[in-house]
Amino acid sequence: MFTRYWDYRKIIIGLIGITLFIALHCSGISTMFSFQSFQQSKVMLAGFVDNYYWLSVFTYMFIYTTFVIFAVPSPTVLTIIGGFLFNFIPALIIVLIASTLGAVGAFLFAQYIAGEMLQKRYSDRLNRFNTNFKKHGIWYLLSVRLIPFFPFSLISFLAGLTKIDLFTFTWTTAVGIFPATALLVYGGHHLEHINSVKEFFAPEIILGLALLSILGFIPFLFKK
Repeated sequence: MFTRYWDYRKIIIGLIGITLFIALHCSGISTMFSFQSFQQSKVMLAGFVDNYYWLSVFTYMFIYTTFVIFAVPSPTVLTIIGGFLFNFIPALIIVLIASTLGAVGAFLFAQYIAGEMLQKRYSDRLNRFNTNFKKHGIWYLLSVRLIPFFPFSLISFLAGLTKIDLFTFTWTTAVGIFPATALLVYGGHHLEHINSVKEFFAPEIILGLALLSILGFIPFLFKK
């Protein structure tokens, strides 16, 4: 009886999650947080932050975390916006916390809905995979987090299907995303001098992201 109730509750939570995912993606909300939209309202937003700083911080973190959990394609722009609104150091801290919380949310959702069931049902087939991931999982996660072009939310969801523990997942995420986050926040801090996405992704920014992609292979190569 308890087992049936537990499975039923997972189904309900899963359906709620899927419904929210579809609703957010079909609503077009990501266009509200595009670079062009922000350029039109950045003066108003900056004034709001000056008058209601902590409300702005928590609202920004809530939006950022929600977008990461449900894989809404706006975190990169939100990171840049954060750098403009909150200055470099505060924005870096805020974005790291929000993005890590969002990643943890996606990880726990996948683990709760499908991870445990998958591991129990296919324990024999996954035995070798789990053994390898237990030995090298930290290096895998650090590598994919350091490479900024990998789908952030998808990695979090897939990690929830493995046996990686929450603590390891959390710190590797925070450490792995730090360099790219710092780069984007720094660019956002100087956003008032940039009028288009093309200008933001100047050669030095592109070079920095490319170097991070190369850096992403270092943990794995070091372990090998």
